[in-house]
Amino acid sequence: MKKNIYHVLSIFMLCAVLVGFLPGDVVFAKEAAYNPKHIVAEIKKEDVHLYYDKKADGMLQGFYLKSGNKTKYFDWSSIDQKAFYPEIKILDSKYIAVICTTGKGTGVNEEKLHIINRSNLKTVAFDNPVDVVKSKVKFDIKAPKVSVKIDNKTWNGSFDDIDISHFNKTVGYESIIIYDVENDGFTVRLSAQITPAAFIGDIEIQYYLNEKKTAFVPKYINFNFYKTEIK
Repeated sequence: MKKNIYHVLSIFMLCAVLVGFLPGDVVFAKEAAYNPKHIVAEIKKEDVHLYYDKKADGMLQGFYLKSGNKTKYFDWSSIDQKAFYPEIKILDSKYIAVICTTGKGTGVNEEKLHIINRSNLKTVAFDNPVDVVKSKVKFDIKAPKVSVKIDNKTWNGSFDDIDISHFNKTVGYESIIIYDVENDGFTVRLSAQITPAAFIGDIEIQYYLNEKKTAFVPKYINFNFYKTEIK
């Protein structure tokens, strides 16, 4: 009987070595196949490390997130420029926040935030900020005047130095999306665009954990006109 048990254990350990994990690690072979030279971000004191899988078309494609003895592969992408490599932060001590830059250029700065539970490396949900703006923020363009309404608050601005023919029919807010992660939540800033070259202010959404601590939800939404009319 003991010989059979030892035989089974030997086979298990051999399989573990072949697929690249030991008990306590995340299971799949692919998720143990990261290249240590591909590290792009880490928080050493928290034993959290991020490695890219491959490079293609100017992007880092696919990432391995390692937290302690757990490693998991994620199908994320980020611009392949060191200045815009992903950033990782610890959120509320229990979560890992990964910010990837997916678009960059004139009038474009698009970031995506991924929140991962440290204990099991599962993705934590939160409402897409673009969808939050669609449902909570009302814009009205009557060139050269623009109004922004959130709940019972309204912001008004007049942009007389912009040719009326250049105004968009609607306010855009998907070209510049920036995240700021804090200790207990995060803020996302979406810049409001009224012409192909003119941004007039920022919509700011603050997210915090819900009462059940199962998801991050938007708590506060605000709008700030820029001091100058055109950015």
